[in-house]
Amino acid sequence: MLKRLLFIFFIIISACSKTPLKNILTKSQTIKIPKLSLEELERRKAINTYRVLRLRDSKQRKLRSNKRSFRKKYSKKKTIKYNSKIRRTPKPVTLKKIIPSYPKRDPEEIMLEINQNLTYFCMKNRKSKRFKNQAECKLFTQEKLLECQDKHIEIDNARLIRCIKTRLRF
Repeated sequence: MLKRLLFIFFIIISACSKTPLKNILTKSQTIKIPKLSLEELERRKAINTYRVLRLRDSKQRKLRSNKRSFRKKYSKKKTIKYNSKIRRTPKPVTLKKIIPSYPKRDPEEIMLEINQNLTYFCMKNRKSKRFKNQAECKLFTQEKLLECQDKHIEIDNARLIRCIKTRLRF
């Protein structure tokens, strides 16, 4: 009986111990690694790292979804808060019309700026089909100037300049 036990013990030990296999490559079995450019190697490395990241992310999503499925869902109770203080009514706001005050300027300076705007308009629209020549453009700008002067009587006001600029646009 002792012989049988020793025999079984020997078989179990020999079956469990496994000798490692040696991977010895001969000249005919060598692995050929293709020579790749630096850009190709970097591209493959980047693809591999992103693949690993996607796998890691997908594993984390699975773990999260499993955790969520086991959780019990509780609904939050809605609470309504009432303010018991009586609020006073605010005082009515009176709006005052604010008229902007423009600084007084020299009338010669204003006329110079107006003339510059008129000549700039003619220069800008010299190739326009609206005007056949320079004289028609000057006539048109003088008409707009007279309209604005009738509307804004004070020459020292900046509103006159703004009026001319808006009238000369089309």
